[in-house]
Order: sequence, then structure tokens, then C-alpha cells
Amino acid sequence: MKKYLLLRLLLIVTIAVLTLKCSEDNKSVNPPPPNPNELLNSTFESNGMPDTDGWTLSARPLAEIVEEAPPGGGTYSVRLTAATPEGGKAWIIIPAAADKQNYKLSFWAKTNSPSSLVYFDLLRNGQVESHNELNVRDTVWTQYSVVDTFQVVSGDSIRVIFQERLEQIILRETYFDLCKVETID
Repeated sequence: MKKYLLLRLLLIVTIAVLTLKCSEDNKSVNPPPPNPNELLNSTFESNGMPDTDGWTLSARPLAEIVEEAPPGGGTYSVRLTAATPEGGKAWIIIPAAADKQNYKLSFWAKTNSPSSLVYFDLLRNGQVESHNELNVRDTVWTQYSVVDTFQVVSGDSIRVIFQERLEQIILRETYFDLCKVETID
């Protein structure tokens, strides 16, 4: 009798677990299709872990992935520190879309420094063909964006550089995350 009761209980638990698992699977949503205008949609993490996929960073401690992120940014961002005259840097180079001319760079940042710069460049044969720069000045997470028109030819690239520079003997830090480059009509 106890054996029959135990088998029955085991069957009920198994059915309950399978039912719960199936209902969780049905709640999952397929990710939206990729935006064909997006050339870069980057955060500094993947699957909940720090990630610099595609990015080149200065040596630590000038550039490092830290647990600090803007709204919607997950857990991690890149922190650049000015401890040398050049300071910390993070950069990425991506292929430009040869049939597009208007590009938008957007990202989130915060700083305690008036000397944080972001460069948005068109590269041709490895040389800067067109250059745009802006300063990061907000001390709370803020979304920045810049739009530029590049005269793109086949083989050109887009480069984004985040940089923190030393201008005074004061510890300066800037955080960056959620970098996106897209073409616009």
C-alpha cells in the first residue's frame, strides 16, 4: 500500500514539474528581428558576464569592466580612468554601410571629469576622413547622441573612441555603456 501511494505521489510531482516547465517555455518571447540599420548595438556584457566583444581597451586600471550600468544597461559598463596624460581608452572599428551617408552614434555615460571625450570617425584606408567629437559632462547616467553625414565609399569604416584624459592631478573617471551606431534616412 505504501509503495502504491509513493508511486502515485511521484507521478503527481512529475506531472506538476513538466506542466510548470511547459508553461515557462510558452512564456518566452522570441527576440525582435535585428534592425537592418544597426551597425553596432553594444553593451559590455553577455549572458550576465563582463564582455568586451569587438572593443579594444587600454590596460587596467586605465580601462576596466565594472559593476555599474545605466537604466536598461544590465550590470556592467566600462570605466575609464585618467591616471596618465593619455588616460583610459576604449574603441571599436566597424564596417561602414557603403550605401548610407547619415549615421547616428548613441551611448550612455556619466563622469566626474570635464575632460572625457567621445570620437565618432569615418576611416578610409585606416586614416581619419571625417571626425566628430563631443564631451561627456553629466555626473549622472545620461544618454548622448550625435548625428553625422559621412561621404562613405566601399571599404570605409566607422570608429568610436571613448577616452578619459588627465588634465589635472585629480582622479577622473568616466563610465560608458549601451553604445549604438546606426544609419538613418
